[in-house]
Amino acid sequence: MLTDIARSADLSRNTARDYLTYLDIVFLTAEVSPWSTNLISRLSKTPKVYLTDSGLAAHLLGVSAADLRRTGHPALGGSVVGIEVKSSASPGTDAARHLRWRKGQLGEKFTAGIILHLGTRSTSFGGGIYALPLSALWGHAVLEP
Repeated sequence: MLTDIARSADLSRNTARDYLTYLDIVFLTAEVSPWSTNLISRLSKTPKVYLTDSGLAAHLLGVSAADLRRTGHPALGGSVVGIEVKSSASPGTDAARHLRWRKGQLGEKFTAGIILHLGTRSTSFGGGIYALPLSALWGHAVLEP
C-alpha cells in the first residue's frame, strides 16, 4: 500500500511514510490493525489506514455541505446500527426509547438497534431492537480478572 501511495504521488517511499505518520498524528487518519484468530496471519498482514476527518473525506469525494443536507445522498453512508450501553442487568422497554426515536428519524436506513447490558438474558423489543448481555461480545466466555 505504501509503495502504491508513494508511486501515485510521485514521492519516495520514506516521504510517503512520513506524510502518513503526520496525518495520523493530527488525527486525520487512523490505522486499524488486521484481525485474525491466527497470530502468525495477524502479524504478517498490513494494517489499513482510514480517513477519520469527515470534512477531508467530503472534500476528496467532491461532496458539498448542501449535498450532505439532501436525504439519501450516497456520501451519507449505508445502513445504521444503533448501540446503547446500559449499566442495568435487566433493561426494560423504556431503555429502547432512544433507539426507537432514531429509527423513526432514519427509517429504512436503520438496520438494527442493540442495547448492551450487564445481565445474562437476550430480549427482543421488536422492530429490530434487541437487548443483549455485554458478554455476548466475547461469546459469553467468563473473563478472568
